[in-house]
Amino acid sequence: MYSFDVFDTLITRSMATPKGIFLLMRKYLKVNKGVYGFPDDFIRNFPALRIDSEKNARRYSPKTEIRLNQIYDVMGQSVCLSLKDKALLMELEERCELACVVGLEKNINLLKELIAKGKRVILISDMYLPAATIRKMLLKADEIFEKTPLYVSCEYGVTKSSGLLYAMVHEKENIDYSRWIHYGDNEISDVNVPRLFGIRAKKVFSPVMSPWEKAMSDYFHLESDLALQLAFGCSNKLCGKEKSEAFRIGVSCASLILFPYVEWIIQSALKMNISKLYFIARDGFLLKKIADIYIDKKCLNIKTKYLYGSRQAWGYMDAEKENTLLRYLRQEFIVSDGDFAFVDTHGTGRSVSNVAELLSIKVKAFYYILLETPYDGIIEAFCRAPHGVTLGYVNKGNRIVPRIANCSEKMWNECGLNEYIYGVEEFVKELLTVLENLHVNIELNEIGRQMLKYCSETPDDMVAGFIGEMPHDRENREKGWKYAPLLSKDDISRIVLKRTNQSLEKVYDGSDLQYSYKRLSEKNKNLFDRYEKYYRGMLGNAMHLPEKIVKEKLNHKKMIKVILYAAGRYGKELYHRTRYAEGIDIVCWVDVNYRVYQRQGYPVCSIETIRKQHYDLIVISLDSVPMSEMVKDMLMSAGVRKDTIKFRDEFIKDFL
Repeated sequence: MYSFDVFDTLITRSMATPKGIFLLMRKYLKVNKGVYGFPDDFIRNFPALRIDSEKNARRYSPKTEIRLNQIYDVMGQSVCLSLKDKALLMELEERCELACVVGLEKNINLLKELIAKGKRVILISDMYLPAATIRKMLLKADEIFEKTPLYVSCEYGVTKSSGLLYAMVHEKENIDYSRWIHYGDNEISDVNVPRLFGIRAKKVFSPVMSPWEKAMSDYFHLESDLALQLAFGCSNKLCGKEKSEAFRIGVSCASLILFPYVEWIIQSALKMNISKLYFIARDGFLLKKIADIYIDKKCLNIKTKYLYGSRQAWGYMDAEKENTLLRYLRQEFIVSDGDFAFVDTHGTGRSVSNVAELLSIKVKAFYYILLETPYDGIIEAFCRAPHGVTLGYVNKGNRIVPRIANCSEKMWNECGLNEYIYGVEEFVKELLTVLENLHVNIELNEIGRQMLKYCSETPDDMVAGFIGEMPHDRENREKGWKYAPLLSKDDISRIVLKRTNQSLEKVYDGSDLQYSYKRLSEKNKNLFDRYEKYYRGMLGNAMHLPEKIVKEKLNHKKMIKVILYAAGRYGKELYHRTRYAEGIDIVCWVDVNYRVYQRQGYPVCSIETIRKQHYDLIVISLDSVPMSEMVKDMLMSAGVRKDTIKFRDEFIKDFL
């Protein structure tokens, strides 16, 4: 004889945990308050009341299992529910359970195979729901369950976990334990306990929370967040045992970042009467796929198109390039009306402004992040498209076509990009189907922002490895870089200790050194930190000062006294490049948050130190142009001459 557990073996719920049902009930009680008539306090506290009532019902029951009506009897005693109220709540719970049924096809197919072979198959469940309700739930998953014998613990007052339900089934089925095989997901009630009786128990796959799912669950309190319950319920269904890491990251990590953004774009477009959305390459590739699924599912009157563009292709242009780009844009869309918008992930908006100026029209654009932030590179990595950057445009026959940089198909395959994209698509389809079936709307924006922060600041090894190994070239060259490759000890020495005035790109085949640092083991992080300290101290002086002095004497180089302003990411990199640079004397390094950097071991001073120094230039090294302009205005207001102030890029071009 073969027996199968029911919940999380043959069927599951479209929720991360069973308690998600109570959150859904609260949602319905709130939306349909006029129908149910429960007070606001009761509705707000319902999930906790339902959980506590079940605990108390079990505590006071003389049997090892309870029924649903016993749970609501206890609740009724604590909050004075009428018989009608209890009946309404029990009916709602059963309706929610039925609405959330998800069949587990792999195990159902196994059951079907056994029945087809003429094997005796029964179902055993530890559950407070009536057998009739569980039968309805099973039939929603597959009609095979119409006549399959079903033993439910609440019908007999005994459970699998106590072993008594197995003993009772043994008697009723008149089966020898040694000829009995049981399948289930619970390590205790479906594996350890039946094996005690001599039953051959086999554990089926049950999803385990990924590190990022656990982080979000802890941050948002999974047991009280319906949106997260539904999102992770979808990922539980999709992420089977055989699925790859890339697929799983696409399903339950990247989707929660990208889907809320696309949904916001579409909802905003509807409000603004925008009927056409143009997704700019390469970040728009995956965003467009999400949008197309959303628009099709909701039957919306919005069209989408993928436009090949880049900072390189839409940046500085001569007359010929302008004309070619103009022809491409006019070929791809009608510009006579204003019912369209561009979609991108991040940037300054300059490229889109260039296009607007070229077309002589006002252009609307959606961005996830405007201006540079610590998260913009991560967003690019999550939105990676399986093609190279747009270098420009060429005339081919009667059409203007994009000129695309070569990229290695092998690199895309190695990083699992296609599986990742498929994971994102599957999640979006599944989530929209679940929301439609349950007639609910959820808000995922805050979850998406927190997930992005997690992936950027405190990623686990799986996420960091996936993002870090993603083919990526932030500066739009054709070089086969990865976003943040894992560094060896030799890499660390070359980048941190041996490098002087060379640009980072000369010694680092990646786009985000800070993220590569996060991927290091604790041992190699300590090595990295130690080398940074050595570079700023006596060892760095011993390694690099003699060469600097010799070059300056041989070349009769005039020394330029420089003050570095800002000690953030770009400030640290500029300090590294200028410390032993020929002809440059750093007289001081300043920042408004100097104490923070001093505690980190950097020789940074207060900005008031500028007044006490003799200098030729002050170099502002901030990652934001508006912020740099603001600092420049502040310095000039404090008496600093305009001709002594330079921005980082200008200084590097002139002196490094």
